[in-house]
Amino acid sequence: MGAVVRDYEECCRETGLVDRSCFVRRIVPCGNGLEINMRHGIFFRSSDSGYSTHAFTDTYRDKRVQALWENDGVFNVRFVDGKLDMELVSGGHTDEYDERLRVIIVDAGEECGCAVAMDHRFFCGVSHATGFEKVAPGGIMGRRYADAQKVVGDFTEAAQLAANLASETWE
Repeated sequence: MGAVVRDYEECCRETGLVDRSCFVRRIVPCGNGLEINMRHGIFFRSSDSGYSTHAFTDTYRDKRVQALWENDGVFNVRFVDGKLDMELVSGGHTDEYDERLRVIIVDAGEECGCAVAMDHRFFCGVSHATGFEKVAPGGIMGRRYADAQKVVGDFTEAAQLAANLASETWE
């Protein structure tokens, strides 16, 4: 029954019947790229992996959410011959992310062998360390969506959300 409810909630969000996107966290498994993602405040994913509006990106590894950031800007990016081609998916666009995107694309290739210069989506913001531990057996196999307000109540900024999540657990 839980899967049906999750599917219904996602359908309501995607169709705009209920807009709680300002509280939605997308929890994504993050292997070798976790340190790079945290250092740059940018998470990358293949552009064809699907997208729905969410305010926060949470990186998950070793049975816990290790970092999160508020999505200031989400871009589909292609980086060819030193030229950065960015398509805004959501949020805002400032030149602030241009250089950070160039650097993370290079670092991802050199440090963990991730080829992300073509057909990848980048979620940009400021990372905040947390420790939201999953206590149920096993890891997660793919992305999950969660309502931040249902877990920690009211909060005013991403840093406060990260701090509050660090004292909580999830199944």
